[in-house]
Amino acid sequence: MGFASFELIILLGLIIGVCLATLMAAWIFGLPLAAAGPLGILGIGFVVLALKILDVLGRQGNRPFAEKRATGRQPSYRFSPAKEQIPPPGPIFKGPIGLNFRTNSDLTMEQLTGILVGIVGFFERYDPNARLMRYDDWWVHDGIHYLNGETDYPTIYKLIKDEQSIQAAMQDEVGTCVGIAPESVEWYLRFAADLDEDTDVMEGYFDVTIPDKLVEKFRKEILPGLPCEIIEEAAQAYYDRLRH
Repeated sequence: MGFASFELIILLGLIIGVCLATLMAAWIFGLPLAAAGPLGILGIGFVVLALKILDVLGRQGNRPFAEKRATGRQPSYRFSPAKEQIPPPGPIFKGPIGLNFRTNSDLTMEQLTGILVGIVGFFERYDPNARLMRYDDWWVHDGIHYLNGETDYPTIYKLIKDEQSIQAAMQDEVGTCVGIAPESVEWYLRFAADLDEDTDVMEGYFDVTIPDKLVEKFRKEILPGLPCEIIEEAAQAYYDRLRH
């Protein structure tokens, strides 16, 4: 039985209660039935008015949730990052200009961790003092990008060291990635892991955008020996497709 049915039962119960109370009052005080009728109608009117006022107040108090139901989006206020709650959006993140390298197929978690360690090591050699930022990348999920906070190379290595650490970093939403970029957004690394529904085995994915000045160096140091086919594409064209 739905909420509308319960509300109807409650309203009918109140109306019957008011009518019985009016008749009892008329009997006790010796009022004629002709006088009891208007009193009963007046009482019913007060009950309906009170219920209407309570309903309006309740709707105003829950306006953000009504907004979410109507638009399919979160209300204007948001919460801190957490797996149970959608995190607050950071500044608009468009991603770097450069060449994007991505895997053409899913990876085993062992393959993913090995590749990520190599890529992070490449960036650390290039700019060891970079101020790094971590993101919750929801581009595929809903086209939005969330700042998770500042990080550093030692923390990232712990994050990607094995299947358990990567899995713990993932959001409980389909189509979300962990993103790492320097404050300058000169490069951008995205990766994700998810459970394959057919095999119940964790599989991984990554893509990384490299600035033009480092593309050849990246091709020579990282690409040889990778256990997967790599697709190369202009980064902004790729990101625009992800966000829409």
